[in-house]
Amino acid sequence: KMFIFILLVSGFSSGLINPQSQKHSQRLQRHYVIEEDSAKVAWETVALSAAEICPEEIEVGRNAPKGLRGTWYVNGLSSCQIGNRLVHPFEAHGFIKAFRFDGEGKVTMRSRFVETDVQRYEAIAKRPLYRGAMSNVANFEKFPDFLLNAVSPSTRAVAQLAVRCWGKDQLFASTDNAPWFRL
Repeated sequence: KMFIFILLVSGFSSGLINPQSQKHSQRLQRHYVIEEDSAKVAWETVALSAAEICPEEIEVGRNAPKGLRGTWYVNGLSSCQIGNRLVHPFEAHGFIKAFRFDGEGKVTMRSRFVETDVQRYEAIAKRPLYRGAMSNVANFEKFPDFLLNAVSPSTRAVAQLAVRCWGKDQLFASTDNAPWFRL
């Protein structure tokens, strides 16, 4: 089973991509065709896997270049699954990872959620409570579920975009629709 990304098809039809020849078009289409099974595995691995919280440092490598010393902070999605519903990857909760390089080749890691109000409330409820631009809290097909979407708060301030150091000891996580969160 095969499928082609809709973006590629819509790009051709809207004129965003203007191939010079039919041959060029076919070459582009072959480049963006992937196995359905591969896409499913990638989605389950990245988006549906539960984030592993590591409050204590764990060793994750011993092959870093000698002399590399410091901490690399990464903010990214934790999981798109909240309870039995999915949220869009852009609206998944922030999840900070800190990779520490000791200068001798050893790498350790710690991780944790960005504890926004949205993350705390949804962790307790075990379901989405806030809808976003691309995520709903309930199905539209059933009554009264579609009413939940209308009355739920519409700002998913989940701090999943970036992480920044301020000074020597302050760390902040950002989102695109709310103030920065101090960690």
